[in-house]
Amino acid sequence: MPAGAGDAGASALLGQAEAAAERLVATMRTKRPLDPAVVEACAEVRERFRELLLEHHELAARKRVERTLWLTVFHKRIEAFRHKMRSASAALAVPRAADAKVRQQAAESAQRAHAGLHRVLDEALTFYEKLIVDLQHRLGVDCGLGPLSAPLPDSAGARVRQFCAKGVAAADALVLSFMSAASYLDAGAPSARERRAAAARASCAACLIYLGDVSRYRVLHASVEATSASAHAHGAWAAAEALYAQAQALAPKLGNPHNQLAVIATYKADDSEAMWRYFRAVWAPTPFPNARDNLGVLCTRLLETPPPREAETSGPDAERAFWREAGHLLAV
Repeated sequence: MPAGAGDAGASALLGQAEAAAERLVATMRTKRPLDPAVVEACAEVRERFRELLLEHHELAARKRVERTLWLTVFHKRIEAFRHKMRSASAALAVPRAADAKVRQQAAESAQRAHAGLHRVLDEALTFYEKLIVDLQHRLGVDCGLGPLSAPLPDSAGARVRQFCAKGVAAADALVLSFMSAASYLDAGAPSARERRAAAARASCAACLIYLGDVSRYRVLHASVEATSASAHAHGAWAAAEALYAQAQALAPKLGNPHNQLAVIATYKADDSEAMWRYFRAVWAPTPFPNARDNLGVLCTRLLETPPPREAETSGPDAERAFWREAGHLLAV
């Protein structure tokens, strides 16, 4: 096929995908997240963008198709169900003397939203695990991820279990090794094979980030009853941390995985880790757009905490005091 014909075909497919995404957004304004019309529109958008990623990857990368796909097909519905769950929880929080019928309706609404949320999460999990495999096969690159299969983390691939076992510290060491190994990308013009490998790694990294988000939402909403993120045991976040760490290892220049790891650090009330990760997200070669705002929010919160006590002179207390003072300086 002539190059011009290929470019025209890619542009036409992109136009079709974008038009389908616009129709989906319009449909979701008037329909429920799991209405058959929404589900059908989501499937169309998902498959058109998937084809674009597999057959015209260079154009897809330039247009940030992966992010558009996630936000339009999955994230928007996830947030719709989370909003419904928050609203139902607020209704259930009123005094028990309130209208029993209202409370019953709220409880049923929470149950439906919880089931709907997990249906979308299951859909996203299946889609992105398959997309990772298809991308590597189509682009002829092995990212060394091993098999991924639901549910996470019990039957995740060997590398995911390895990250879970060794923790984020080990993942950081692997990130450094990948950065060293990928240094050739800055040493002159890369070959077509090197560009294809880098593109595959970046796309697989994006999929891993979204899989990490899916895992994180599963933990946040493991039950119908709303619980704060800090109420979960620290180990509950291991699967999501492992996926974010893998994404960072595959694409060391991305700030997005660091931002997501910072979010989990805030769940664990680990201000020093959150601050460090937000810094890395902001000053990565490819910064995460919202990381600076997130860093500002963290600094503002630290600014509002009480000043350090004199006893905070060593160990974890001293570390927390240091980051509080850093928050004061950064918020000025």
